[in-house]
This record gives sequence, structure tokens and C-alpha cells, in this order.
Amino acid sequence: MTVNKEFIKKLLFELCGAAGTAGEEKEVFQIISDYLPQNMTLEFQKQNGNMTAFLGDREKASLLFDAHVDKIGFAVVSIDHKGFVKLSKVGGCDMRVMQGLPLIIKGSRNIMGVVCNTPPHLSEGRDDKALKEDNLWVDCGLSKKEIEKIVSIGDRAVFYSKPCTLLSDKITGAGLDNRAGVAALICCANILNDMGFNGNVEFLFSSREETNGAGAVTGGFDTKADTAVVVDTSFALQPDNLNGCNPGTLGKGPMICYSSTLDKTVTKGLAKVCENKNIPFQKEVWTMRTGTNADKLSVSKSGIKCGLVSVPLRYMHTPCEVINLSDVEYTARLLAEFAAFGGAIDE
Repeated sequence: MTVNKEFIKKLLFELCGAAGTAGEEKEVFQIISDYLPQNMTLEFQKQNGNMTAFLGDREKASLLFDAHVDKIGFAVVSIDHKGFVKLSKVGGCDMRVMQGLPLIIKGSRNIMGVVCNTPPHLSEGRDDKALKEDNLWVDCGLSKKEIEKIVSIGDRAVFYSKPCTLLSDKITGAGLDNRAGVAALICCANILNDMGFNGNVEFLFSSREETNGAGAVTGGFDTKADTAVVVDTSFALQPDNLNGCNPGTLGKGPMICYSSTLDKTVTKGLAKVCENKNIPFQKEVWTMRTGTNADKLSVSKSGIKCGLVSVPLRYMHTPCEVINLSDVEYTARLLAEFAAFGGAIDE
């Protein structure tokens, strides 16, 4: 498969169109399988919900690339006597965007619903703040008897959001965190395959990052690799004042993270590959935890040397996340060159 912006956009539109909240990622795996090189070995681990793919020999893989597959969503916790459905968050949804928002509830069949909200004419300022999770009710237009034929306690719900093309190679949609990282891994595998790469690399499409990181914990325990690079998304420059971080810029390349959690050698190696191969990149600093799977993988078993690369993203954990397709392509090429480079650099 030829990796270019059109390929990446088509891939991301399909990935973002799939549900796959934490613990229910299976829906995404078929899409991933369809886009990976056919000569890769695929494994599905039922005990933790991960999907792994291997270029070369699984037992000889010394390098692991990870991207979490799950996206934020909701779960049904109750249905009241009038048929309104109460939801609770699965992951860190931005509750400021929820009022009046359309959702898809994935019951015995998919049905639409709208988050209930008080009209501004009647609120008198009481409901001007972010909706509280305790008040997250959804109107599906059905009575209690009707909706209970379709929806059960524990069923999941996701944003109703169709990915759209913006100007200047940008797209918007729900779930780009972290389907952008998943796309980067898929593109990397195809680039390596086209290069005739004869090394051994493991690709971990991990589960449950948005809740407790269980996929990375168990995936890290299972891997033979001693070096890993996690691919996620991170904050991009936007009109708001993003306190507490140094945001990246859309279209300026992947964000290489510098953190005490990460291995300095791997971080330097990633930056060196970008410099040698003229791949644009940006530096991101988190002095302690990174808030990604890198925090889990770096302490797995006796320790895995870990680096972190992020695709810049605006409006995280909303239905309208925004990325630049170029950054996904740059990230994929960085990973491929890093694998070909050997996955390390001397101090």
C-alpha cells in the first residue's frame, strides 16, 4: 500500500468511524487487519483485549511500537421510568461539550440519542457550567418499555460524529486520540514492508488506555522487546491558554517527549533519526509522568527502554478533535527509520 495523505485520510476516517471504547476494542481490529501488510503475523489476546502484529520473528523482536486503540465513550448505568437513559463516562470526556450532543447507544442495535439539557430561557444561569456526570441523561425518544427491548445496563455509547476534511491537510472527528497513533503504526508497517525490512518488530495495538492502561501493562509483560516507542496524541496550539504544557503546532511534525519517565537513549535516538532523515519534529517536555502508555511500559517486567512520540491534536476528548495528516505521515516515517536504524543510539 502506498502511504500518502489520501491513504492516511481514508484509513483515519474508517478508524474513527468504529466505536471501540475501553474494554470493547474488537470492532477496530478488523480495520487494522485490513490495512496491515498481508505477510504480518497477527495475534488477538483475549485476556487483555490487545491486538499484536509482527514483522519478522515474534521471538526475536527487540523493538515494540505501541498505540492504544480505545477511545473515550460512555456506559449505560440506568433507565428511568420515562425511558430516559443515564450514562457514565468511560474515559475522560470533556463534559463542557456534552449538553444537547447527539450520541449513539450501542445496544442490541445502534440507536441515536440526545443528551438532555435545560433551555437557556429557563436556566437562569444555573446550567451555564459544564454538565455534571450525575446529570448525564440521554433522550432516545422511546418509552421505558420500548427502550429496554434495545438497551441494557452496561451497553456503551459513543459520540455521533462524522470525520470531516478541513483546509490545509487537516481533518476533524471523534477518536483521533488515539486512532491517529494507530494509523501511524499501520503506515509504519507498510513503509517497512515496502523497504524490504528484514528485522523483527512487534506492533502492539493496546486496550484500555483511557481507563487504567491494562493493555500496556499486560502487553509489556508479554513482549520479548527491550525497547519500545509509544505513539499517542498530545496538545497542539489553539486559541485557549494551555496552561501547564508546551503545546506543539499542527503540521510541524511529531512531538518527541522528554521526561524522567522515558529512556534518554531512546529519546535521543528518535531525535537523531529526524535530524539525519530531515523529518520535522518538535520537542515536548513532561518533567514527571507522561500520562500515556509509556508510563506503564517503562516499568513492565524488569524495565523496558521507552520513548514517546505524539501527533499534535487540538480539542482533545471532544467530538471535534483536529489533526494535520502530515504529522501522521511524518510520525510513521520516523518510526520506520528508527526501526531500520536499529532502535538505539550511543550515549
